[in-house]
Amino acid sequence: MNLNFRKNSLIFIELILISILALALEQIIATISGGIEWMPSLLLLVVIFSGLSLGGFWGAFVGFFNGLFYSSITLSNIGLQTFCWCLIGLLAGRIKARFFLDSTISKMFFLFILLVIERLFSKILV
Repeated sequence: MNLNFRKNSLIFIELILISILALALEQIIATISGGIEWMPSLLLLVVIFSGLSLGGFWGAFVGFFNGLFYSSITLSNIGLQTFCWCLIGLLAGRIKARFFLDSTISKMFFLFILLVIERLFSKILV
């Protein structure tokens, strides 16, 4: 078996498990809080951090599958969520390649910027 294929499949399985846990945690927080006006999606945070840490391909890949997963669970528009999150994951990977992101402050800044971009895309395309 090819070692690279094994490594990529383990990364994929880890990201799927993290995504499932993030969605469960998000639903628990939403239930306990009783209706927060706006809360960032933990699945989107998984997409952004996978793009920042693993690159644009994995960010877009995780964004695509998390968008499909989130849209099917919440019964929202599947294509819109998938496209936005795939684009956000790709942008996160491209940002990683262009900027110095070793400090925590710069990662938080780009996380905030990407969350704002996702909200703008969601409002424009709806």
